[in-house]
Amino acid sequence: ENTLSFQGKNMASRYLNLTINQGTTFSQNVVAYSSASNTTPINLSGATFDGQLRTHYAATTNTLGLTLVGSGDANGQVQISLTNSETSGLKARRYVYDVEVTKSSTVTRIVEGIATVTPEATK
Repeated sequence: ENTLSFQGKNMASRYLNLTINQGTTFSQNVVAYSSASNTTPINLSGATFDGQLRTHYAATTNTLGLTLVGSGDANGQVQISLTNSETSGLKARRYVYDVEVTKSSTVTRIVEGIATVTPEATK
């Protein structure tokens, strides 16, 4: 399990490419920092999270909703996860994804990128 930290003025979206192994449990932690401070995480108290995996940005339906768990406090952590059943159902290919945080009616995309699903030989 890895933890990635992001920082930037006004918490602009950051890019993180993911590798998801088909048929395995996937987990990636993200820590979002505010305003180029690199020491002050976004306070996620009262925030909600949404994330989707799609075949391409213009796709009208999402391939899979990402399971997102936020820390619910001031430490700025969000965990992206998929079960082994969910990753088994994905075709081995490249997808796009993003994660958005909603707090006080403000939606902020904290991370986005390419998710590459590698094929599973063991079935």
